Amino acid sequence: MTTVHYLKRTVLIGLGGTGKAALLNAKRKYLETYGEVPPLVSFLVIDTTNDNASSLSATLPNGSTVPVKLKANELLHIEARGASKLPQVNDEIREWFPKRAELKANILSGAGQVRALGRLALFANARLVYETLRNRLAEARDYTRERPQQDSDVLYQAYTPHLTVCVAGSIAGGTGSGTFLDVAFLLRDLLKDEDQLFSYLLLPDIYTSRPGTQNVEANAYGALKELDHCMSLESTWSYSFGGRRIDVSKKPFDMVFLINRQNRAGKTFNDPADLADLMGFGMFLAGGPLGKEQADIFDNIVVQLAEGQGRYYGKTAHYASFGAAELAYDPRPLQQLSGLGRARALIETQRRSRSAVTLDLTAQRALEVREGADVPNTVAAPDPDREAQMWPSVRSDLLNIRETARTETQKLLDAEVRGWEDHLRPTLSQFFNNGSTVLDLHAALDVALVQLREVRSAAKERVRSAEEALTTDLEATDSNVRAARPAASSGFFGRGRREAAAPVLDRKRLRSLHSKAVKCGQEEAKLSLIERYITAMEAEHRRLQNLLDRFDQLRTTHVQTPDLRPQPQRSRPYTLTLPTTSTLSGLPRAAVGTETVPVTLDDLLTRPEDVLRAQRGSGDAIDLEAWLVTALGQPEAAREIDRVFRELNDLSAPSWDYQDAWVSNPAVSHLEQVQILGVNDKNRTALRSDRLEDVFAGRMHQLQFVSTGDPNRVLFYKIEAAVPAFALAGIDGYREKYLQLSAGRSFHLRADWENLPDLTPLPSDREAARVWSQGRVLGRIRSEAGSYQYLSNRDGSERWYTLGSAFETAFFAFRSDFFLFKEIEQRIRRQWHEPRNDREATALKVSIERLQETTARLAQDEQRPGSERRLFELHGEVLAELMADVSRGTAFQQPDDFEPVVLQ
Repeated sequence: MTTVHYLKRTVLIGLGGTGKAALLNAKRKYLETYGEVPPLVSFLVIDTTNDNASSLSATLPNGSTVPVKLKANELLHIEARGASKLPQVNDEIREWFPKRAELKANILSGAGQVRALGRLALFANARLVYETLRNRLAEARDYTRERPQQDSDVLYQAYTPHLTVCVAGSIAGGTGSGTFLDVAFLLRDLLKDEDQLFSYLLLPDIYTSRPGTQNVEANAYGALKELDHCMSLESTWSYSFGGRRIDVSKKPFDMVFLINRQNRAGKTFNDPADLADLMGFGMFLAGGPLGKEQADIFDNIVVQLAEGQGRYYGKTAHYASFGAAELAYDPRPLQQLSGLGRARALIETQRRSRSAVTLDLTAQRALEVREGADVPNTVAAPDPDREAQMWPSVRSDLLNIRETARTETQKLLDAEVRGWEDHLRPTLSQFFNNGSTVLDLHAALDVALVQLREVRSAAKERVRSAEEALTTDLEATDSNVRAARPAASSGFFGRGRREAAAPVLDRKRLRSLHSKAVKCGQEEAKLSLIERYITAMEAEHRRLQNLLDRFDQLRTTHVQTPDLRPQPQRSRPYTLTLPTTSTLSGLPRAAVGTETVPVTLDDLLTRPEDVLRAQRGSGDAIDLEAWLVTALGQPEAAREIDRVFRELNDLSAPSWDYQDAWVSNPAVSHLEQVQILGVNDKNRTALRSDRLEDVFAGRMHQLQFVSTGDPNRVLFYKIEAAVPAFALAGIDGYREKYLQLSAGRSFHLRADWENLPDLTPLPSDREAARVWSQGRVLGRIRSEAGSYQYLSNRDGSERWYTLGSAFETAFFAFRSDFFLFKEIEQRIRRQWHEPRNDREATALKVSIERLQETTARLAQDEQRPGSERRLFELHGEVLAELMADVSRGTAFQQPDDFEPVVLQ
């Protein structure tokens, strides 16, 4: 029966070292799930480092372990020799390369945490990059990739003809951070509108404690500023890349997943390999392996985000994150305790040798000396006078005789060979019933096949010899017939009477040719018959080999007793396992039997799982769901299950953190949260129990169950979107490092992106100057004891806080602290717009005039820096506007002096 797997047509693209690690992990997930990389999935890594030595280890569904590596055609190395000259000689690079960007003589092994160098290497290989991407997408669209291979029992089908493309990398370094936007624009140029394009971007926090990473936070901030700008896409533009124009008319990604070292549940990872594991997990899930229902849920949230999620203080929310964790059911400890001894004994017995088995091949060997069918000689009688004209017909008759001899000999011996074939399986079954094991029979067939292949080799030699004898005789006869012309007598210049030559096609020669043609056909028939029997024996040998392989798989996944001691190998960070030692301690232990129930060889070959199930007995738990039903009834086991599922819930929390204060206002926007629980059968799952609903702390109403068809695995997949970049936890540190370092170097990909708007929704200088001036007039901001201060009750009681001693420093500290700005703005708004009498209005004007005078005097103080004097000039302009507003009365509310009509 053919197994059908439904997936999306998926292309996974890794950028730089982080992207490569993510793709290796995604590839491992496919291998561990399907036993192979499905033909609907493609991989490509673009890197400035030419290193393909990295590998992981994957455990296939059959229990075997294989290395996970990228193929040579899955790695594109982009290098730039003479890189320092490229901005001078390459027009395409010159037009964007930032003046303050660092240059290297060559880019051969990494971009040195310089984003512009990563982009430079991409442009240096522009045509190769574009053609590679185009070819990879064309291959992914090839519908023949869905066709199964010959004799394959697995079929992969696509949910949709459209592509899902995932781009993974870090925005902290040089290669990934320097190429991810251009790669997105190139893909947009090649993709259709219906295709999906996602990115999985690693934030810099995982690297900040490591040496030689001084640029990572500034790189990330520059990359996020550019990404924010491109995702908003208020205008279109184009640029030249490898001689072609790339039009930028759509935002680079349909969804941007940001990954950080700490998730929303507080789980923290310190190894970049762990986060690469998660990124690979996410890209694997984007391909829809949990089923169409999961793919539809994922697509729906993408559509909702594409339609826009509103704005947070004027900034659009573009960013999402996800979390994923799996609970793997390991039945081996349970089987150690629940009476699987008979099944284990059966497998172990059949995988061992008990006695040597010898198959009788006497009849088959006799085929070497058996005569074939007699074939009458149908060649016409020789005619010496016409033999040259007759020879072609005679030659054709001989070839027909050869074919007739082959056909008739096959008919003659067919029943005998069919008897050998029909007798083979009963013979093997008889040996099995008499105590021989599967391994004994497999070994017997090994020996028999060696012997029969020797018989076949001898038969091939006889065929070759017979063919050579017939061919030699035919060629000699052909030559003699051509030469058999009346011989010319001697004479003047060789002219004269010609004499007849002796006849060639005499009866003796014709009998010889007939005999050799018959011999050739008979030997060919016997060779084909021995090959037919070898094929039948190889089929039985293959059945037994498959059974032994299946035994190894069942022995690993169902029967083998595990070692419960801690293993030294590195654990998978997002995988939990049940049952644990603690859950087993509360379960009743059944006796383990060792005497197997009689079985037949045919049963083992056709339905080994049913045979083992019968050996185990009907009371054994055989999958996670069945075991949970039993275990949740045992107090000790139930408590441990609660703990494991809580851990699963926390591990799968979206892998980022953000400041709730920025996104907690329901009037601003909202967050999308999707939680998918993949189970074997969503309609019959034990996870819907009241106890496990309590474990998920009231979130079960948000859970969407999907059926995976996997009885031994539960998968938790959570998506959260969308948050603006400035809300990310730690973004203030990125910004601080960016401002600190950007004076001396560039952290941008284009010179004209150096002055992009800040990620934080800060007020403009004029907006900040207006609130600052209102605060000065109303006494909430003051210059006191050589410093500027503001009045706030943020700590519970009102007191003065210092902003800075110099005016410029204090003002920019005020403008750069969004929360402070909003606090003062709110307090000023209430005071400024309160109704006032004429005396209060006059006092307000006087206060503004005095501040105007002070500000004008300070603006003319030549001892002050020019930048500070310009700020005072700006404040003077704002004060003039405030005075005009107050004078017009526009700064005050109009009184409501309406009087109703009173009816008597």
